Amino acid sequence: MKTTFILIICFLFISPNILSQEEFEKEGGAYYKFSFATTLGLNEDFESKIEGETYGDRVYAGKTFLRLSAFFFETSVGYQFGKRAALGINLGYHYHSEQGLHFLPAYVNARINLSDNDDSFFIRSGYGQIFRINSDFESGNIYKIGLGFQSSNNILGGFEFTHKNFGYRKLTGLSSLSVFIEYALF
Repeated sequence: MKTTFILIICFLFISPNILSQEEFEKEGGAYYKFSFATTLGLNEDFESKIEGETYGDRVYAGKTFLRLSAFFFETSVGYQFGKRAALGINLGYHYHSEQGLHFLPAYVNARINLSDNDDSFFIRSGYGQIFRINSDFESGNIYKIGLGFQSSNNILGGFEFTHKNFGYRKLTGLSSLSVFIEYALF
């Protein structure tokens, strides 16, 4: 039983490229993607001072210059058309720690690669809804636009600007610039 289980796990995680003798060329198709993003903010409590006779010795008063202020976890299902374009449906959980806000966004996004190469820069945008599943979550709209790089091993990374409208009559807004990393499975 233990040997069968180990063999099943090995076959699930071995890439088809390893088992085939020809180079596998993907030209698009359905994908599943999961991602993590965080926003970087400047730390107002940051202090830097030089101590002693030696130039360059810095003490940071226990604080760092940049701090993480929000965390985004998302998953996507979509379709890539050739090597240049992709459409996806996304569901995520966003937590803004400084404001204590929770969001559950669902949105549609489009991505355009700037070249036909396997390694390519891309631009993307998205629009959708934020759902209120209980009193801890906000409801409203979400808008996204980003710039990034896709590598040939299906890892994506870059920067993304996100704006959320929420609250009474959606008059409250929250904008953030985040750094993301994603992994896509075809």
